[in-house]
Amino acid sequence: MSFGMIIRAIVAPFFKILHPMKIEGLENYAMDKPFVLCANHQSNLDVFSLYIASPRQLHFMAKEELFRFKPLGWLLKKLGAFPVRRNQTDITAIKNALKVLKDGNILGIFPQGSRMESIEADDAKAGAVLIAGKARVPILPAVIITNYKLFHPVKVKFGKMMGIAPNGERLSNDEIKEKAVSVMEQIRVMWEEG
Repeated sequence: MSFGMIIRAIVAPFFKILHPMKIEGLENYAMDKPFVLCANHQSNLDVFSLYIASPRQLHFMAKEELFRFKPLGWLLKKLGAFPVRRNQTDITAIKNALKVLKDGNILGIFPQGSRMESIEADDAKAGAVLIAGKARVPILPAVIITNYKLFHPVKVKFGKMMGIAPNGERLSNDEIKEKAVSVMEQIRVMWEEG
């Protein structure tokens, strides 16, 4: 059992007391292949919600500022996170993301890029689609529905896998944007369905 899964086993019961969890769509969650997990992002607690709802170890890109405090940086790395410089093309982060997927793991990305109260399809950034396409893995859209008030429930719903470039075809910029919008639209639809 990985360090991250041990921490999850310790933290999950406390988190579930403060925020009772309901998880739907686990039948869509691949247990034996890599994929990119994309979800809406409204709070710093979203990472914990996905971490606890996911049956497998997740690996996340996290803003590099979080790694500057060495104890937190050490913990984040042990939990499977790696730093990314936001608002620029971070080649090292992209290489790390591709390695996560090549090793058969799951990469978690918030396609909106930062915390947002609403879910608009046009808010989707291209990074998740670019990485999934290059790695030839699907994207699993997910939605987190909660207000994170104490003792209020957290609902995590996993949607259907979405193929991006399964045969390694090179996507045009327009196709990348179209697929990114499509992923975000699926997340928005799941949000509205509740």
